Amino acid sequence: MGLLILNASDWSRKIHEGIAAYARSVGGWDYWLQPRGLSGEWELPENWQVDGVIGRFANQASSDRILTFGVPVVNTSWHGQHSLQLPKVNSDQPECGRFAAHYFHKRGFQSLGYLGPLAYLGYQDDIAPHLEQTFTQSGGTFYKFDPQEKRESADFDAQRDALRKWIRALPKPIGILTWSTILAREVVVGALHEGFNVPNDIAVLAVEHDPVLSALSPVPISHI
Repeated sequence: MGLLILNASDWSRKIHEGIAAYARSVGGWDYWLQPRGLSGEWELPENWQVDGVIGRFANQASSDRILTFGVPVVNTSWHGQHSLQLPKVNSDQPECGRFAAHYFHKRGFQSLGYLGPLAYLGYQDDIAPHLEQTFTQSGGTFYKFDPQEKRESADFDAQRDALRKWIRALPKPIGILTWSTILAREVVVGALHEGFNVPNDIAVLAVEHDPVLSALSPVPISHI
């Protein structure tokens, strides 16, 4: 089995752990493994002989390329389209949005904020519409943070003031859902900087979990 999965996040490392756990239960698996970072391109050995591939194929070029090898492939990336040739296995974004909306509503919140994926990552955000629709159908009010600058990296300096201004203006108490733990940490730090209590004034929930960033947050971050 070829594993072409990045190891730059806890999410991707958990995929490796899940594959390993399954392989131990059935036995007989052997791996060719290529851990890589978010922007790294995958490379294959010259004597490429595997029965299948599990990988992260985040653009059309890499998707087309892996299919030329003529073996079964599963894509773990949130990029790209699910198909019979290249099926995707990943988180259910619409359900994450609905789950978070119900979670905050059941806890009595009438207001809900949201921070989506950073623009430079290029993700299609399928969480926001289902989060907003589900929460507003329950009678709540929805607020979305839209960065004033579209950054080409994860540099928050250009939007940190705008984020804190947005936090200041929100009604309290409020729940806030973020796409990732790194965004949740920014909200927690910004809320505390503005003098608000977390979680009594601002309750923060992340979709994606990163235990290291959660540990580095002034308040541990809950996640879906």
